[in-house]
Amino acid sequence: MAPRSGVSPHGSLLSQELEYGVQANDEAIRQTYKGLTMLIAADTTNMDTATYRAWVAEVSDTLAKGQEGLLQISARTGFNQEVVEKAQIQLRDLSLVQRNMITDYENVDPYEAITRMTNMERQLEATYQVTARLSGLSILGFLR
Repeated sequence: MAPRSGVSPHGSLLSQELEYGVQANDEAIRQTYKGLTMLIAADTTNMDTATYRAWVAEVSDTLAKGQEGLLQISARTGFNQEVVEKAQIQLRDLSLVQRNMITDYENVDPYEAITRMTNMERQLEATYQVTARLSGLSILGFLR
């Protein structure tokens, strides 16, 4: 089976894709068990020297392939753990910022809010007046 993957729904903040899900039928684990089984199951007492050397070479090669694969799996898992830890830190920080923003909104002084809103209304009205004046301008009106 292929490793499963997941993508974070949080856009650019956490868009790292991770492969996860080590399974018993992964090639590295299969090679390791194959080598161990060869060690356990083989009766080396009746082998001649050439056959024994070939068998030892095959067992060593199989176990080396398994060990190399297990190291890659371990490295990939370690990398994924690091990515997840960083994402957790980012989410914790984002949550703190959002809680602070909500607290700021909840604790706003009503008089300050009214003053700000009144100032914004005046600025908006001034913008509308300037826009209305500019829309009435023309080159012919200027030349008269």
